Formats: sequence, C-alpha cells, structure tokens
Amino acid sequence: MKPKVKTYLQTFIFLAIGIFLIFWFLNKLSPAEKQEIWHYFLQANPLWMIIAMFIGIISHIFRALRWNLLIESVTKKPKIKNTFWAVMSGYLVNYAVPRLGEITRCALLGKKEKIAVDTVLGTMISERLFDVICYVIIFILAFVALTAKVIAFLDNYNKPTFISWQFALILLLAAILIVVAYKLWRKYKPNSKLGQKISDSIHRFIDGGKSIINLKKKGLFIVYSILIWVCYLLMTYFAFLTIDATYHLPIDAAFAVLALGTIGMIVIQGGIGVYPIIVSQVLILYGVDKVGGYALGWISWIIQTVIVLILGLIGFIILSKKNKYEQIPDFNK
Repeated sequence: MKPKVKTYLQTFIFLAIGIFLIFWFLNKLSPAEKQEIWHYFLQANPLWMIIAMFIGIISHIFRALRWNLLIESVTKKPKIKNTFWAVMSGYLVNYAVPRLGEITRCALLGKKEKIAVDTVLGTMISERLFDVICYVIIFILAFVALTAKVIAFLDNYNKPTFISWQFALILLLAAILIVVAYKLWRKYKPNSKLGQKISDSIHRFIDGGKSIINLKKKGLFIVYSILIWVCYLLMTYFAFLTIDATYHLPIDAAFAVLALGTIGMIVIQGGIGVYPIIVSQVLILYGVDKVGGYALGWISWIIQTVIVLILGLIGFIILSKKNKYEQIPDFNK
C-alpha cells in the first residue's frame, strides 16, 4: 500500500470512529437528556471559556519557549514568534492527519529560519519523548488518586471491592507481559521491514533522550515543562466553571480529566467523539451525571479546538509566506 493511501485510510478510519462514537453515545440518551445537554451549551459562561482559552494559548507559548531551548542547543536560536506559529500549525495539521503535524511544524520552522529540517526533527523527537515521560507520571498519579474514588463508587452501588484489586492485577500482568515482550524483542529482533522500523523508532527516541541530557538550560527546560502541564490543568479547571453541573468540582477532578482525557486526544485526532465520553465517565466518579459530564466534555473540547483552528490557520499562513515579503516586526530586538 502506498504511503499516501495508507495515511488517508488511517485518517478516515479514526475520524469515522470518532463520528460513530458521537452518534452512538447520543443514541443512548433520551430526548430530555439531549435537551439538557443543549441547555448546558446555551447557559455556558462565556467569560470562563475565554479565560480557559487564554490559559491554553499561554501553554502553547511555554511549549514554543521550551522547544527553542532544544533547538538552540544544536543550532541557531529561532525567533520565538516563528516557533510559536510552527507549534500551532502542527496542531492544526494533526487534527486532519495524525502525526503529520510534527513533521509539518518542523518543515515550516526549518524553512522560515533556514535551519536543516532534520536538525529540527531531532529536537522535536526529544520534546515528544519528554512529553511522554511527563504524561506517564501524570497518569500514574491520577490512577493512584482515582483508586479510592473507584472503590468508593463501587461501595455506593454495593459492588464487591475485590473488583478494584482484580483490575490492578490485570494492569500488573499487562506490565509484566510488556516487559517480557521487550526482552524477547531484544533477544530475537526480527529482520523484517516492520521490525526494522520499530527498532529505528526506538533508537531515535533514545537519541532524543540523549539530546535532552546534553541540554544547557536543563532547569529552565523543566520549569517550562511544568508550566505547560499546569496551564493544561488550569484550562481544564476553568472549563468546569462554565456550567452549573461542574462548577463545584475540586481541582483534583480536573487533574483526573486531564490525565484520562488526554488518551482520547492521542487515540483519535483532536479527540473528536471520544474525548467527551471519557470526560463524562471520569466525572461520574465525582457525582456528576452523564449528561452534565458529556456537556462539559464537549465544552472543554470546543475550547481547545477553537484555539488550534484559529491560531493554527494564522500560523500556517504566516510561516508559508516568503521571507522577503514578511513585514512582521521582530519582537526579539
């Protein structure tokens, strides 16, 4: 199968799954529940939505600043404005074709700043590697925090609590299987094209990790990373304040939504369809009915998507212009 056909097919399949999930979940709701969701949309507080969007934009600025640290450690330092627009352009492309956004933002920035695209790609791999590490930590913390919530939820419904440790046992067995599979892979690494691709990917991630170790401003890099996730958390929390169903929730509920909702964003481009469902299921543990949780999930998704669509389109236009026609002032001077 040709690469382009494979990419288009993959995009269509995941998008179709997202759309299917929307209709599947809505079909489970009664007319009254659908009307209630629409009521939440109409009553959503626009001020908190704007504040959440503003915080989301700040998170992307921190991401651009962090990426610049990686780039300047191997080549000349790009202008922050160009790095920011490249980040937003990449997010926009990812909404259409998963994973293509990473390559696109590197190509746009490399062309604009006259930096070798391969060099920029290497720094992007380093950045994504660190994001994976950060997310794994956040997911583990959220899982530990939610364990008590799950047990309490099961107790309220008179369900035996052994289900919780059975679930933990399944996770443990899955982790063991992953370790065993990795050991077997290292020992009997196949020579097939697929095996070689997987092996090359692993080596690229390892090389990316090494570039982070050699980073000059490690402290600032970590600070930016923390600020990015703090902004994500605050953006999620302020989305809670938009409707009455979630206005009262504590920030730890936002942390749980951030940790688990991110899975939806990873699995399907933009999280369309699946993100609101995950959010509604998480918020059930905090006493929010599925209608209120689903409405909040869509409001939170809209906040994130509007940022990407508007700023991503602007960034793509700006970075696609030839340098000799660029009239944008240099704020770095």
